[in-house]
Order: sequence, then C-alpha cells, then structure tokens
Amino acid sequence: MKAISRIGTLTTLAAAGSMLMISVPEASASKSSQLPPQTIRFWEPDIASWQPLYKQLVDAFEKTHPTITVKLVNIPQSGFTQKLNTAFASGQGPDVFCWFYSRDMYAKGFIQPLDSYIKRDHWNMNQYFQPITNLRTKGLDGHYYGLPRDVSIDTVFYNKNLFDKYHVPYPKPGWTWADFERIAKELTHPKDNVYGTDMTSSDWWLEGYPWVWDYGSDMISEDGWNVQGKLDSKGVIKATEFAQKMAKDGSVVPSSLAQTFGSGDYADLLSGKVGMVQGTLW
Repeated sequence: MKAISRIGTLTTLAAAGSMLMISVPEASASKSSQLPPQTIRFWEPDIASWQPLYKQLVDAFEKTHPTITVKLVNIPQSGFTQKLNTAFASGQGPDVFCWFYSRDMYAKGFIQPLDSYIKRDHWNMNQYFQPITNLRTKGLDGHYYGLPRDVSIDTVFYNKNLFDKYHVPYPKPGWTWADFERIAKELTHPKDNVYGTDMTSSDWWLEGYPWVWDYGSDMISEDGWNVQGKLDSKGVIKATEFAQKMAKDGSVVPSSLAQTFGSGDYADLLSGKVGMVQGTLW
C-alpha cells in the first residue's frame, strides 16, 4: 500500500449527510442554564467506528448545556427509514436525526425550519458547497430544514509503482484534465496489460459530477426537478466528449480486463494494472 498515493482534491462534492432538527433548544450555555432539565433524542444510522466521535460531540454539548441531556440512539441504516416513519407517525419521532435530504422530510411535515436559529447564531451557509447544499437542506418553501453534517471529497489516486516503472513524473498541484489525459497515455502499455485509468470505464465518472462541474455545467436544476438545459448543456457534452476521446485513445482499461480484477473498493488500482482511479473519501 505504500506504493499508492493520493493526490490533490479535484472537486469537493455534496454534503453527504444532513442534521435535521424537529425542535432546537436555546444554543447559548448561559440561556440553557436557566431552562428546566430536558432530554433531546438524537438518532443516527452510522457504523461502529463513527460512534466515539458522536459520543465526543454529545459530551461537549452537554458540558456547555448543563440542563440538557442528549440521548444518542444508533439504528442500523437498513431499517433507519422505516423506524423514522413509524416513530413520526406515532408522534414519537426523534428531536434530531441524520438524513440525506431535508426536502424528503420537509414534504412529510415532520421537521421545523431552522432559519431563525441560523440567523440568531450568525451561521454562514455559504461556507458549504453550492448549489447541492441548498438542494439537500432546503424545503420547497425556500427555508432551511437541515444542516450539513459532513462532505465527500472526490479525488484521484495513483499507483507510484507504475509511475516509477514507466518513468512518468508524479502529478503536481494545479494539474488539469489535459495533464490527466497526457499522463494516462504515458502510463498505457497494452503489451503489459497496463492502462492509464479506469475513470471512464463506467458511468460513475459522470454521476460523480466533478468533470461536469469543472466544465462549468451541472446535471440537474437547483430545485432538483429539471434536467432540461442541464443534462444536455455544453458542459455535459464537453465532459462526455472528453471521456469518449480517452476511451478511443486506448488509455482506459478495457472492461474485459477490469472484470478480472475482482470486486471491492479500488480493485482496479490494487491490481497494479491501472495507473489512476477516481475515488471518493467519505
């Protein structure tokens, strides 16, 4: 694994999860100390390795809000949606919970707007990547119903062994898609079953959005309901043409070879036969 190195982030993707709030207590410690004791129920569906961080956040919150107790409940993601719907239908839903789209829950009427709290605490919503943050955290009425919890970073991983073997300099900060195309060609040696990249061998390169965004376009309207004028825009067309050009040039690993690499994350890269792959860090 030491021969595999990550290079610079190409594009920051959407907020991966939203913190949705039904009722929010006073935020300042001085005011919360004047409130009667209360309990906040916080539901989250994340894996075991995330739980220590949640515990730290809860401990830090309770320290500055001594009259508030946070009851943290971990529910497996496979049954999270069903349990949420059942709980809300019976009037027993959590006060705070994690979900992907505020708009979904806004339409069901389970959550309250956060605009007044955002304004009160001078919270800068422009610090988050747009327009996807608005798409995920706003209801159709234009009010905020959630706050981003984390982000996904889309990046490129490369295999140092292959760069060294074929005497190709490592990518440098500020490299462009033209540099990426050139490097992929330099790494491609069909006689050795070695190819520059797998990034256009599936539809993920397009669904991942960075290529389209870098061409100054998008795939869907800001309200999330319209693709006309977006999916057929010049940016999407240019990104598609770029991918097709790389495939025709032969620097993209053939699917017949990629299928022999097995499954799992970054199987193409770990095979030692592909120089650069696109990856997402959650």
